[in-house]
Amino acid sequence: MIEKLKTITRNINDTITCNITSVIPENDLTTTVYAINWFDTKVTWMYHLYNILAKKSLKKIEGKLFFKGKVIKTIEGTLDNTRELLLIVEYPSPEKFLDLLSIKYFQLVSVLRILAVSRFSFGFTSCVEKNQHLKNGKRYYYVHHFKTTDGQRYIIEMNTILRERKIGIIYSGVISSLLSSQKKEEKSDHIACLMDGIILIKTKSHDDLVELLEDTKFLSQKTQLDSSYIGQIECIQ
Repeated sequence: MIEKLKTITRNINDTITCNITSVIPENDLTTTVYAINWFDTKVTWMYHLYNILAKKSLKKIEGKLFFKGKVIKTIEGTLDNTRELLLIVEYPSPEKFLDLLSIKYFQLVSVLRILAVSRFSFGFTSCVEKNQHLKNGKRYYYVHHFKTTDGQRYIIEMNTILRERKIGIIYSGVISSLLSSQKKEEKSDHIACLMDGIILIKTKSHDDLVELLEDTKFLSQKTQLDSSYIGQIECIQ
């Protein structure tokens, strides 16, 4: 018997229902997740204002901002998988995220986000490794997101390579669940997610990244990827 994917559903208001669905049946929808927001902005100041106003609601459901950064240089990747901003938000569980969406004040504030962003990619990840303290100090930050059939294995292998090279791992995680919404009498709208996993790293110099990109172990691991993006990030949190 084929095991079904797990789904949790919430009526956000009188007209909209949101669903969070695991990408594989084994994934747990009751534990901490890290939402990966990867997007462009149409009105940058408006998005940053939304961030400020939304903090109140985020704190209410015990969520917190983990990382916020702006892409300053694309090193590898196509225009299709390149975006301007990366936001990683920690939620105690997917249920708590739905609690956030249900707050009336947050719904009002979210109008600013809707007006401010474009080409939005969103997915919940389960954490493989995180070291938030590594954000301290002036260093070089890089994001690597990818698509592959086995994101968990790829991240574990990559984390080993990064540790061998003494490169700091701020966050690595694999997509565990996805979000969709549905208005009454309309088809479900699945929120696009461009990646199967993500790795956020910190190096002492750009040369450290150059050497990593030439590493034979890294190049060998990359052969299993369907797509790959690497970009330099400026931390703006």
